Amino acid sequence: MNKFFFKYSIIVLSVLFADLISLYALNILNLFRKNNHPYESAALTMLVAVGVFYPILNFLEKYLKKLSGNVLKKGVKITGNQFFGQFFGFLIAIVLLWIGYAHAIYNANPLEKAMAWITSI
Repeated sequence: MNKFFFKYSIIVLSVLFADLISLYALNILNLFRKNNHPYESAALTMLVAVGVFYPILNFLEKYLKKLSGNVLKKGVKITGNQFFGQFFGFLIAIVLLWIGYAHAIYNANPLEKAMAWITSI
């Protein structure tokens, strides 16, 4: 069960992290889209996707898997229990990715909102 959860967690974290990187890159492209013709913009997006994202994601794949594995292993060290530690590490990584997604998509900081909510209580 632990091996299955570990492998599944690494895949999920790697996919989400790679997608987060692509979201930030697409946000940069969106700045250029507003000034370009729609067909030029679509061609530029396709060119960037094939010419930049694919090689970068292939290069980063082993590092993303290694990073995800390290996060899960740190969770085991912190908790002392293998399954609970992997789950704890996975949960922390998901929260960090959630913060990154909120920032990339909405330019928001959920931690800042949470702190404001806690201090208002």
